[in-house]
Amino acid sequence: MGLLAFGSGPEFDEHPDFARWFALYPVEHRVAKGAARREWKKLRPNQQQVAHMMSVLAQQKASAKWRAGYVPSPANYLRDERFDDYVEPEQVNAVLEACGHTPRCHNRQWCAVVNARLRGEA
Repeated sequence: MGLLAFGSGPEFDEHPDFARWFALYPVEHRVAKGAARREWKKLRPNQQQVAHMMSVLAQQKASAKWRAGYVPSPANYLRDERFDDYVEPEQVNAVLEACGHTPRCHNRQWCAVVNARLRGEA
């Protein structure tokens, strides 16, 4: 069995849209690229779906949940069609950005509870 020559192998036959999508995934969570590639091939997204997936991924990366570290592996993300998950509106993220609590609140409701407690209302 010989070595593969540079320029061959699975990384060089991947779909350009998959490469762009994978590059957009948070760096510290880019794992199991081969498994993600297989899930992408099963999905076979068209250009409209790819645009949707890229847009949603960008929104999810900015969400409080993802910034807190709740990020699925790329293969699970594709297999579970997480690109169709609900994404919090930006104003909710703005509330959480302004949260000064330690540890930082993970959702708007908990932030409101903490603020009420600090005011002595709860």
